[in-house]
Amino acid sequence: GPAKLDAHSWQSPNHRNASNAEWLMFWASFAFLLLIDAAVFWLAGGHLSWYVACANMLFMLVCACLFSEVVGWNRGGAAAADWINGYLLEWMLSIDNLFMFTAVFKALQTPSDQKHVVLLYGVAGVIVFRIAFFFVGFTLMRSFHFMQYVLGAFLVYTGLRILVVEESDDDVSSAYWMERLPRGG
Repeated sequence: GPAKLDAHSWQSPNHRNASNAEWLMFWASFAFLLLIDAAVFWLAGGHLSWYVACANMLFMLVCACLFSEVVGWNRGGAAAADWINGYLLEWMLSIDNLFMFTAVFKALQTPSDQKHVVLLYGVAGVIVFRIAFFFVGFTLMRSFHFMQYVLGAFLVYTGLRILVVEESDDDVSSAYWMERLPRGG
């Protein structure tokens, strides 16, 4: 018969059963790096130069590499490679957020001095919702075997819709929900 997937068949054995100390280290590092990022932004007076932004990004990359070394030391080389692959994948997927934020800023005519607040809440929202979706998705996949087919069908439908539906050049600023949003200024 067909191979049956269990709850962990898609997951590397290196990711299971992380200790409380490992989770604590991860979240403490994450909070510390957010504080560093906020401090750099604050010290720059809210306007990062290209040089400061690149230096900050390089610092974050070095921290990610150091964290992968800790993962490798605790869990082995395969887990460290998984960490780096996941980090790079998230980095690549975040590029579309740049375009989305740019479109939102343009459509809402967001003043420059308020963009950092929108970015802070936007990125925090992305993190919270992504974690929530991972937990909900994992729970659904674990609880209901057929959900992998439902979610797969949704992805196929979305892909086909993107291929078939023509892009419209409508001005989003005239949309119903856009007219009701408060605007800065």
